[in-house]
Amino acid sequence: MADVPVAVFAFNRPELLRAQLARLARVRPRDLFVVVDGPRGEADAVAVDAVHEVLRHGITWDADVRTLLRTENLGCQASVQEGLDWVFAQVDRAVILEDDVEVAPGFFDFAEQALRAYADDPRVGLVSAKNALIEYSPDGRGAFLSLRGAIWGWATWASRWQRYRARFAAEEANLPALIAATAPPLLGRVHIRFLQRRSWDVDDDWTASWASWCSAHGWASVTPARNMAMNVGFSDSATHTSVSGDLRGAYPAVAEVRSPGVPAPAQITWDDSYAEAFTLLDLVVLYDQPRRWRLLAKAASSRDDVSDAVDLMLAPWRDQQRTRSVLEHLGAYMRNDHLDELRAAFGC
Repeated sequence: MADVPVAVFAFNRPELLRAQLARLARVRPRDLFVVVDGPRGEADAVAVDAVHEVLRHGITWDADVRTLLRTENLGCQASVQEGLDWVFAQVDRAVILEDDVEVAPGFFDFAEQALRAYADDPRVGLVSAKNALIEYSPDGRGAFLSLRGAIWGWATWASRWQRYRARFAAEEANLPALIAATAPPLLGRVHIRFLQRRSWDVDDDWTASWASWCSAHGWASVTPARNMAMNVGFSDSATHTSVSGDLRGAYPAVAEVRSPGVPAPAQITWDDSYAEAFTLLDLVVLYDQPRRWRLLAKAASSRDDVSDAVDLMLAPWRDQQRTRSVLEHLGAYMRNDHLDELRAAFGC
């Protein structure tokens, strides 16, 4: 039975919550929190009721279950942020899963080890299940530190989350300067762009403000050497993962991945190259027609009036060697039409 508390976030896809609870039955967390956002209207009401029904019957192990079932729709950002406020008012640490994220059973042991080992380490803000490169470690150890974390299965402490929630608004204006001083160059540009655009207001995306805060304060993620997460929710009904064929939905299955063990704080390696590779990947997955982006990059190379937004999107073309390396690396682990198009566009 998993000792680390687990928080699950759901909305209007009962089949995903049913599958998530079936997976959790394998590790049997003692403390389970479930947050379900309310329906947006009549169209969602039946589906949200079905989610509630799954919750009533889908927990098959002995657990202390606490639920927050909203009657009104808050949207993704407020539902997750306020839901985590509720969770962390009751426990001092938790693994956090959205309904469409599958993590390897070994992640719960990995997260528990990391949460214990790095509880008082000011370098660390979270623990990630996802390794964006699938298999990568700078030194061959089971985990490393990177300023680029991931929220497809993650864990953190109440103290970190509560500090962010209490101080973000007051410190927001100062965050770009802090990011410029602490973050690797490309990751820093992306997070400064988040702040300039206020992405959380534009896209209802709570992750943008959290990621920017972590960058500004130098809060790294403990990342496993082998990927322990996949997103099974890429579909037209998803809020932020609705791109059909998106290579992020083609990550290999993780069901048998075991915990690699967490290095002690004195032995763990900090690696900026992973953060930059992950950020390049974040950009290229947005290229729905990669060959057209290649033509745009060629045209933009001779102009001095390219907007900052477009210039940022073209960053992978200015670092083609690293981008090709990332795409070739992924090609060794997955088959995906989108990845094939990207590899062709970059001459892999």
